[in-house]
Amino acid sequence: MMQTLANSVEALEPQIHELRSKRGETPLANDIFEAVDDWRSLAQRAIDGDTRVNFPVRARQELDLLERLWAIVAARPEESAQGYDKILLTWKDLLGQIEAIPVLENGHLDVLRILREAFAFLVTDYGFQVVDEQPMGVRFSSGAVFVQLGCHRSSFLSCSFGCEEGRDFWLEDLLYLRGDERYLEIPQILEFKTSLDVQKWFDFVASVFKRYGDDVLRKSPGIFGQLSSAQAKRDEEYADRMIGEHGLAL
Repeated sequence: MMQTLANSVEALEPQIHELRSKRGETPLANDIFEAVDDWRSLAQRAIDGDTRVNFPVRARQELDLLERLWAIVAARPEESAQGYDKILLTWKDLLGQIEAIPVLENGHLDVLRILREAFAFLVTDYGFQVVDEQPMGVRFSSGAVFVQLGCHRSSFLSCSFGCEEGRDFWLEDLLYLRGDERYLEIPQILEFKTSLDVQKWFDFVASVFKRYGDDVLRKSPGIFGQLSSAQAKRDEEYADRMIGEHGLAL
């Protein structure tokens, strides 16, 4: 399947080059070039076996865009003369192929398996459920509190939590609130090269929630106010530290 897709995309390179050369002629020409260029990039990620992407979801989103462009072309006979209808038909077929690419059951670098196992206590002990699952991570929710976990380079994106209708908090905030100085050791950028890297990080995150997160996960009265204060103090401390170390005013 991937070889067929690769051959199809390679055969369309002259078409993409021509669209690029004509993109300045009309707004629609530019819109179609940008869409086709994005679709080519998505197809290339599929060909390369990028396990971070939910190809069925992405392809359906792009097919919705394609249908909107097709409706515009159909309403303008002068645009159909440019062959845009045939171009869109070709890419509709290719996006259909991309939509059929299955998502790995355990996600990118086994992150979904790791999260299901490491955070099973959210379900068994606190009544959380998985409300969204993508190749890069999981969102748990109790209906009142969420925990968002993912295999992202930014530690902020990798772990966030809070009230469903409130602000986001991060692991550093919880550690700071409990007086655990490991909040200073959380790297801003995480390196996930193997599933072992993923396992090590999320085992640590789970251990923090198990040790310090009971009242957060139960949404005990006042806990999120305490976290807000802790977050503000931690931000002030960070700003002061940067000024002291680098002379930077944040």
